[in-house]
Amino acid sequence: MTANSPKKIGLSYAWQEDGGAPAASPIAEAENLLAKAHVEIVRGTNRADHTERLVRLAGEATGIVSVMLNEAFLRSTDCLWELLQLRSAAEISKCALVVWRLPELAVVNWPDRAAEWQKRGRDAEQEAKRVGGGIVPSLQRAADVGRQADAIRSFLETAATPFSLVEFSTRMLGADATGSATHEDLLAHAYENVLAEMEQVLKGNPRLRGFVESHTPGIVHGGRGSIGLSTEVRERRLDLVRQLEAVRAALPKFDATVADLTDLEVFLGGLVVLGIDPRWITAQRALLHAGSIEYPGLVDYTPFGKGQRANFLHILTAALSDGSARLARVFGDPRDDERWGGSLAGGRLTVRLTDRRREIELHLIRFVLGPTVNVNPADDEEVTYFFNKVLKVLKFAREKERDPFAAFGAGPEFPKLVVMLREQLGVSDLILLHPRGKGDEDELLYDSVTVLSHLSHIWKALNERRTRPSA
Repeated sequence: MTANSPKKIGLSYAWQEDGGAPAASPIAEAENLLAKAHVEIVRGTNRADHTERLVRLAGEATGIVSVMLNEAFLRSTDCLWELLQLRSAAEISKCALVVWRLPELAVVNWPDRAAEWQKRGRDAEQEAKRVGGGIVPSLQRAADVGRQADAIRSFLETAATPFSLVEFSTRMLGADATGSATHEDLLAHAYENVLAEMEQVLKGNPRLRGFVESHTPGIVHGGRGSIGLSTEVRERRLDLVRQLEAVRAALPKFDATVADLTDLEVFLGGLVVLGIDPRWITAQRALLHAGSIEYPGLVDYTPFGKGQRANFLHILTAALSDGSARLARVFGDPRDDERWGGSLAGGRLTVRLTDRRREIELHLIRFVLGPTVNVNPADDEEVTYFFNKVLKVLKFAREKERDPFAAFGAGPEFPKLVVMLREQLGVSDLILLHPRGKGDEDELLYDSVTVLSHLSHIWKALNERRTRPSA
């Protein structure tokens, strides 16, 4: 913790029935992060005590309180009433009241939410009259929330920012909070599955491990019975150019089977993902379900010399899903890429702003399930059945296979297309990306032209050797 970091932070969130934060949740991760930074977390022994302690902290000019916003919070009258008390205290003291919209809360229809809170408030007022007009705390809280529903909506709609655990730590602990051990923990969390995949390949293939140890120093550590990736890899202090140059030079001498070459390709697909700036990845993951991902550059396929181009965005989508990149997807023919939609206004996924809901559903069915699926556009039940399959396939591909479907968009209509897909159709697991219009891939992958050139050469050599007739 830095000298300017706070010593005490309050967390407002939806409690479970037994009290406290869910054990396996972003809230628990945030609590662990604060504990490692030696920050006292303000909490109570019950909901009433919790609220009292938080309001007391919010009444201090130096106080910092974070509202952890998820679905359970928005459905809880007690949480919303607590928010009202915190806002009142913070307006007087000018303390920091930070709203963190957790990643699970993809899209919120704020007008509908406000109407729901208002109805709940009217019902509470009616119930209070029915029981004799006495003060019932739970009914009083619901009535207060209902009367101030528009104010709550306005505050949350403008203050609720979907940001990552890295950004949470920076906002709550200060600009230097992501350094040292805490930074290490965050990076390991960002690429936990990629690291596990790479280690599994090494442990299952001693010949490949020997090749990596001999020709890429600093990648592997440990002796017999103790195989793992080095601290250099785990902390992403990678010189990818040096490592890939070494693999490229040594590959002709590698006495490898077809299985060894396939494992090497998987390993390199993980290695190039680890070269992506982890701060960008962790920051963008919060937008996976709710919006679109911005990246530096102008195009979806990146040129890297001699007429060659790479699907650099596939490397990014792999990193966003904590999976290894498939080199065949990076360097293969775009026409053969069944999971890359190209432009939303053309290519494989032809969604346009002028399309009606039914047309978009049919586009997605063809894109995700394939052209062999025959759907009668006039049959509502049939279209609904196959579109529900689309949503399940998208979720499985992103969460389980870590090889998501993705689409690229640009231009003034793209934000409206994003809203249409996310809010009107509930498509949350299709990764949507849009170019920033300036900068280039080097911002995310250092010396990207050299990295992609070496990687392309290695991929072609692997394919050539795998298809070479055996002696």
